Amino acid sequence: QELLTKGLPGRHKEFKQTEIGEIPATWEVVELADVCDAQAGGTPNRDDPTNFGGTIAWVKSGEVGGALVVATEESLTEAGLRRSSARVRPAGCVLLAMYGATAGQVGRLGIPAATNQAVLALQPYESRMSNDYLAVLLEHAAKQLLGRVQGSGQPNLSKALVTSLRIALPTRPEQDTIA
Repeated sequence: QELLTKGLPGRHKEFKQTEIGEIPATWEVVELADVCDAQAGGTPNRDDPTNFGGTIAWVKSGEVGGALVVATEESLTEAGLRRSSARVRPAGCVLLAMYGATAGQVGRLGIPAATNQAVLALQPYESRMSNDYLAVLLEHAAKQLLGRVQGSGQPNLSKALVTSLRIALPTRPEQDTIA
């Protein structure tokens, strides 16, 4: 918690008060949407067998959770990818499970892969944020995000809820050290 709000121990002497609390004076407060691209995936029609069994790894929410995703249970064909809202995301991309029992779990792609609609793929803009820092940040923010979800039963996150999260953003070198 302190690394993500106060920075590295002993590094900062001046702090400022912000809408998310006190942070180092050299940091800024931004929405996740300002520092990364976020896209949920999709599922092609399961009734058409030509959509599945190809060479494109396809991540489902149950496969997200703490580790690098280097293999998937299912795969898409090129046709299946075209017929859905899924898009191939690069290795290193940060994944966030959005629905049900796995909501809030964070993972990383170890391979290029597409995702289904229950997984939000977040790719930071390199000049602003590192993949490693984003993964640590989301792991820390998962409880906060889930706490903002209304309703009963299993929690469901949304792209809008996640990307509207306001965060403290250190410099890139400090992000790398914190991560």
